[in-house]
This record gives sequence, C-alpha cells and structure tokens, in this order.
Amino acid sequence: MSEDRSTADVAGIRNQLTIAAGPGRRISELLMSEGWAVVVRQDTAETDPSDVDVVDLATGERSELVGPEPASGGSWALTGGDLYYPTYGDDRAYCLATSALADSNGEDGWCAPARTGFSNLTASEHGIGMMTFDDSRPACRTVNLLEAGLPQPIDGPTECVAWDVAATADGAVWSEVPKPRRQEEAVFRASADGTFLDLGPGTTGTALPCGDSVFFVRDPQGPGDPARLMRWTPDHTLEVAYESASTGNAFLGEPTCGGGVLTLSSYGEEGDESVWAAVD
Repeated sequence: MSEDRSTADVAGIRNQLTIAAGPGRRISELLMSEGWAVVVRQDTAETDPSDVDVVDLATGERSELVGPEPASGGSWALTGGDLYYPTYGDDRAYCLATSALADSNGEDGWCAPARTGFSNLTASEHGIGMMTFDDSRPACRTVNLLEAGLPQPIDGPTECVAWDVAATADGAVWSEVPKPRRQEEAVFRASADGTFLDLGPGTTGTALPCGDSVFFVRDPQGPGDPARLMRWTPDHTLEVAYESASTGNAFLGEPTCGGGVLTLSSYGEEGDESVWAAVD
C-alpha cells in the first residue's frame, strides 16, 4: 500500500493488480489470507459507506463485496475466506456483518445495544475477538470472543479496562489499560487452560494473531532498550520475535498478518526498516 493510501498492490498467483482508492477516498484496510485479498476504500469525509474490492488470489479475479453495506471506517478482520466488518442495522444500530468470500454470501449478525459499540476485531482459526464499550466517561470496555455469533466476555480481565483481545487454542491474550489518560500504555495478559499469566507491558492496538501465535508490540522500557515484537506461543512461552536496531527513541508500527506472513515496520535513529517472516 502506498504511503498516502491512494493505491494498493495485490499480488496473486497469476498477476499483480493495482487498486486505486478513487476520488474522495483512501484505502483504510488491506486484508489478506492465503486465498483472498480485501481492499477497503473509505470515504475521506466518513459519510458514505466504504467501497470494498475482493480479489481471488488464485485467479486474479476482482469483484465487489457481497453482503450488508459496510459502515464507513470501523474495525475489519479476515480469516481464511471469512470477512468480518461493521455495518448498520435497523434504527442505525452498529452491527457485525460477515461475508463468506468463496460463496459470495454475506449476512447481518450481532448488533450492539443502544449507546454501545465495538472495535478491535481480530480473527484466526481459534476464534473472533472484539472489544465492546459503552458511552460512559471513561468508557467501560469489555473484551469478548464470539460464540455462536454472539460476543461473550472472557474470564480474567479487570472490569472495564481491557482493550485488545485475540483467541488462542486454549484461551486468549488480552491487554488492559491501567491509566485512562495513557491509553497507549497497556499490560498484556493471557489465559491458558484456566490459568492466568502476566505477559508484561505492551502497546494497545497491536495484538495480532498470526499462524499459531499471538504477537504484540512493546515500546522501549528504558533509554537503552529497543522496541520489541513479542510472541506468545502455543507452548505458553513469551518470546522476543524482533528487536529494533535503535534504542530509546524507537518504535514499531502496527504488525500485520496475511496468509501466515507477518510484516512489521521499525523506526528509529539507527534507520528505518520493514521486515517480514513466515509464521507456522
């Protein structure tokens, strides 16, 4: 995707396709799995619904999204050939829509009750995660996994302060924000077969299921520390997957995962770089 989000290049088995955002739009999401790419072109005024292009990577065929009309912006997630995205239901209720890309079949799902919403969608073979919130000040946030299409709060998080969530084979990884005025600073935790573990500090909005693991970003914890990408593995171990060359004044972009390939950008005084790795 170009830096100004005006174009996205999608490479498949047969060819490479360049998709332009078009007048008055920007590319807000580029989601990829092993078989599909989804390009979301958001109205810059955030008044009209998003336009969505679906690309079959095996054939290079490009088509429009089949399913409920997308909301402008919001949180999107793709796993395999299943796309999850926000739409509006009756009386402008904020709802979760799904689209089975291979079958060109989409439908409405759960709708948030009045004066509430949802965000921070994550998706993997282990489940679909989302954060729900109300309109209180500060908002009360709850992290959930979908069960039979309905969000169910997970066990473990402190009431009202959770932020990220991602399902694992035997539990979940989530973050909590202890200081409401420092929403970028979180503490990550995990559950595994009913046991709860502290994973340490991390950055909100960076929890990412990819392959068999969940990743999150940890900013430098001191002037001599690098920025790190942390990995919670199926063996219940926390590993450093990547360290920035720069220390202190260094940070990592939000990681992305498509088709089992994790991509990450690193920034700092020792230079910027983009890296990728296949994740089993």
